Amino acid sequence: MNALISPSFASTFIIQLVVFLILYVILRKYVFGPLLTIMEQRKLLLASQSQAAQDQLNESNLLVFEKQQLIQSAVKEAKGLIEQSRMESLKQAEAMIQQVREEAEQFKENALRDIAAEKEKALGVLSEQVGDLGQQIADKVVMRPNFH
Repeated sequence: MNALISPSFASTFIIQLVVFLILYVILRKYVFGPLLTIMEQRKLLLASQSQAAQDQLNESNLLVFEKQQLIQSAVKEAKGLIEQSRMESLKQAEAMIQQVREEAEQFKENALRDIAAEKEKALGVLSEQVGDLGQQIADKVVMRPNFH
């Protein structure tokens, strides 16, 4: 077994081990260190971008919710205004109808008063004419000669 481990093999092994360790230290310091740093920075960048995207998504969801609330509020307000306008229109229509009824009633009363006044005037004229006719008849009867 000693024959297998020769002094040149042992020295080659030690030299290769030393070279390997030196290479490992160099790679670790100049390659693996920056590579791990870059990978960690990339990981942090992705995490921050993911968080920023999540924040923007949350903000956009909040804005959508607020817009929906505004739309619902506007629709509710519009319905209220429409209902209020409808009620005001109905009140105005009722007021106009009432005014027309009152005007018609006033016109009717005025017409009845005018008719009554004209009737009284006509009766006065007729009474006067009847009186005049009665007077004329009486005058004719008195002035008429008697033929018996």
